[in-house]
Amino acid sequence: MALQGARLGRDVLFELLQHVPRQSDVSALMRTSKHLYEAGSKPLLAFGVTLTDDQQLQSFCDFILRDASTRAPSLRRLHLKFKLDPESQGNEDDYDEYDGEDEDEDDDGDDDDGAGVKRKTTVSASQKSGQTPPSKVALDKLLKVLPLTQNVEDLRIDWCEEFLELDKKLVEPLISFERLRHLDLHSIGVLTQRVLDETKSKPAEIDLSFSSDEGYDPPELIPCLSRHRISVENIRSSNAELGSISEPFPRVRALALRALCDPDLPSLHKGFPNLTHLTLTKLDIGSADRMRKDNMSAAASSPWGVLDHLCGALEALYILGTSPRVRKLEVEGISQSKTTFAQLHTVVAEAQPSHLILRLESWGSYDVKRVAGLLPSGELAVTHLVLDMSPWVLKGSADAFISGLLALVRKTGLEFLIVRLGRPANAEDSKTPGTVKLDGSANRKLVEAFKPARHGDIVHQLASAAPKLKYVALDVVNEETRYWEVGRGDGGVELRELERMIGRALVRSEGLVANDSASW
Repeated sequence: MALQGARLGRDVLFELLQHVPRQSDVSALMRTSKHLYEAGSKPLLAFGVTLTDDQQLQSFCDFILRDASTRAPSLRRLHLKFKLDPESQGNEDDYDEYDGEDEDEDDDGDDDDGAGVKRKTTVSASQKSGQTPPSKVALDKLLKVLPLTQNVEDLRIDWCEEFLELDKKLVEPLISFERLRHLDLHSIGVLTQRVLDETKSKPAEIDLSFSSDEGYDPPELIPCLSRHRISVENIRSSNAELGSISEPFPRVRALALRALCDPDLPSLHKGFPNLTHLTLTKLDIGSADRMRKDNMSAAASSPWGVLDHLCGALEALYILGTSPRVRKLEVEGISQSKTTFAQLHTVVAEAQPSHLILRLESWGSYDVKRVAGLLPSGELAVTHLVLDMSPWVLKGSADAFISGLLALVRKTGLEFLIVRLGRPANAEDSKTPGTVKLDGSANRKLVEAFKPARHGDIVHQLASAAPKLKYVALDVVNEETRYWEVGRGDGGVELRELERMIGRALVRSEGLVANDSASW
């Protein structure tokens, strides 16, 4: 009976391993017993592995090779994140060569890297900065591991061309992968292009980042992806031209063009006729108005369909010419200049979105009185609005800001409003965990005015100004986001605060989560 109970206990623990939410927790459990160490490799590797230095690469390979038949097939996601910038390469003598021996799993001198493999606690400065290139010993081990990991579905390689140049034999095992669904390659050259052209996989998502060096002749994206014309569904690209198109990419629904060098609208239409999601970031252009005029002429003979989601930098969206009709429009980089407001009004009026996300610039200063004029005059289709702003940028009184908000929402038939007063990227953390230091550049009075004690009053004012408003969310720096449901009875506006879990689920279901690509 005792033996049966012990076996039952192990079975329960083995099952629990499959449901542990964090990779580091799986790794910690594996170190508690030999049985869990053996059973934990599959759930551990299911989280994926990110390798950033020579020691990690060797430890990972050693971990796989110790039980290759069980561990190698369990790997689904692999990110080779070595920094191999040719201009910042250090001397190979800057780091210690690994001695080639497996590390003891119970050695107290080792530290777990969160991926279930061991690495030495003491590393050089170049390793800590991520600039240590993989050694020949590590690459030889990787050449043994890659052919065994044929279930990889998500492959990401930073500095891919430079990495493959370390040992060109790496190209063949990468080509042999047959189950890739997502392929993300940064730094495209001859060897990387060969992987793209000859891979046995048909990835549905491809992300290519080309060199952004000044004076670099930007490559053409379309020829690079010709091998995947029929199968690819989602394309993301940086620092490239579209290039000439002879045949369309019929299955592409989502296209993100970051730092597009040549916004060739006819090629965009012809190449991606079934597009539903388009993201454009800042372009390297001269006159936005001239470019817009050229694209308007092109759009006359090749009109847009209806997009589900249009996202990106304001100027990039403006030069599209006649913007496509969209359900969700997401705009970033909104300054307070007259030119910016004119471009914004044009894009919103043409696109007529029902869901609109506006992200103000996160630097400089922004007069809170300008908030009232963010939307164009005239009839609008906007029912869901997100305003993403920073108290470090907004200048003016809290009363003027709230008055601007009220004036803004009166222009619309809003049903859902989210106001975010968030932290800028360069804000310092305070001594209190999870909070941001409100330094001298922050609008403290504005933040104080949006303390939780005043939320009910602010939401009540907004609901009174927008008679169709049903839901409001206030997301203020250093505070938990609060969600409100608006009702209307004989006594006027009635408010009910929603539980945060319900509020977050509601935001997701209404499609108001910001696009990850919007802040490139």
